[in-house]
Amino acid sequence: MILSPEFCPAYIITNEDWRTLRGMTRDAKRVLTVAGSGDQALSYILSGATHVDTYDISRCAHIIQDVKTAALQILTYSEYIDLIQKFGINPSSNMSLLKPIMQHLPPETIAEIHKYINQISFQRNAHSYYQNYFKETEYMYLKSKITKPFKFYLGSIDNLYTQLTDQYDLIDTSNIFDYGAVNITNTLASLLPHMRIGGRLIYLPQNKNRNYDKYIELKSGERLEYETTKILPHTAQMIIFQRTR
Repeated sequence: MILSPEFCPAYIITNEDWRTLRGMTRDAKRVLTVAGSGDQALSYILSGATHVDTYDISRCAHIIQDVKTAALQILTYSEYIDLIQKFGINPSSNMSLLKPIMQHLPPETIAEIHKYINQISFQRNAHSYYQNYFKETEYMYLKSKITKPFKFYLGSIDNLYTQLTDQYDLIDTSNIFDYGAVNITNTLASLLPHMRIGGRLIYLPQNKNRNYDKYIELKSGERLEYETTKILPHTAQMIIFQRTR
């Protein structure tokens, strides 16, 4: 059975070493990030971002992100961890776990959960990436900051520009380009107008054979340049582009 991209399983806990990554982008205040496990947006708030919007091709990513932002507003730390672990195992069989947070979810997300419950699934990595769980002090900080869900755009990154109306200090593409379904140069060019001058776009490839242009210049004058590649622990890397004009 081939899964529709719209229902690609989301991670329950991010597999990215977000503490190291956010330490490299701590100056970003306005962020657009892949939703992923929902931890991406929350970890940007922890590292000082004041505005975070999200996007993803998968509805599963949207749902787990909204579940997390609703849960942390009302649950204790241990209740939050328990909910995430148990709901991620089999969402359709564990709907009752969402009862305490349902009134804090947006109506459209509640409708989405009920409509697609049998298609929602997650990568069962809750214990594999236990080091990436929020610590209790981090959780309490988020609890004091998060009062509503993050804005979310559903769709492929190559068409994301058709929905965007804002500009950002940082656009996080995670490892989306590794999957090879979109043209990197064309996609970066489409996102360039939505970056502030001096703003950056980051790409976290796991496939080291992906090619990209060293700079992109639009007819209107905007320019995006390759800035640097940072080598991260465990052979990962962060490729950084910057809008220079």
